[in-house]
Amino acid sequence: MPKLKYKTHPNDFKNGANQYRANMMADETIDLDQLFEMMRANNPALTTAEMHIFFANFKQTVLRALLDGKRINTDLMSFKLSLRGNFDGPDDYYDSKRHELVILIRPDSDFQDLLRLQATLEKQRTSLRQPEITGYINMRKGASNDLLSPSHTARLDGNNLAFDEDDLRQGVFLLPANGNVNIAGVEVRAEEISLVTPTKIIFRVPDDLLPGPYRIEVRAVFGKEDLRSGILNQTLTVE
Repeated sequence: MPKLKYKTHPNDFKNGANQYRANMMADETIDLDQLFEMMRANNPALTTAEMHIFFANFKQTVLRALLDGKRINTDLMSFKLSLRGNFDGPDDYYDSKRHELVILIRPDSDFQDLLRLQATLEKQRTSLRQPEITGYINMRKGASNDLLSPSHTARLDGNNLAFDEDDLRQGVFLLPANGNVNIAGVEVRAEEISLVTPTKIIFRVPDDLLPGPYRIEVRAVFGKEDLRSGILNQTLTVE
């Protein structure tokens, strides 16, 4: 059986230099169809269509039971409802603008124990976390991915890309590359960001970006005040 891999990182929310936390590493993310294929390998009599029908019915039945005010316990997990948010005194009522109705799902304790008994863990070498840009997409229709198109959006793909938009030290920066005679040495921060996640950034290329070659750099703070950066391994051009 494959080993479960993990890495340890400094815990910046704990006092003391020797406090670390662990992150589990997933080798792959599988979807429902792939899970069904794994099930068929153990029981070829089951068809994918039958499993889809069962799962859809199971999902609808769980939803109906929750809407009926029931709590559900199974050998795999339990379901219950919870309300988030504060109420202004004992006479206050639910308000969808201030409160959130959520489903809480918890794995069954016996299922957890079964996992722990069968799991074998392996520690991996820890590397410094920093933004890593693995791809660039020019979202202007028909435009080359070798170009920066002022006034149009672009997308960066990668890892550890999330940053605080309100911190001017962090963000997406356009750096004049060698041979840029228009604004040599002057970097430009993208001010209009429409999406920031750990794996994706969508930003608007500044309207007044001058022609020439550029490099894209993402800067983000890790921990309390550790500013780190990652740069796209590709030179882009504004024509």
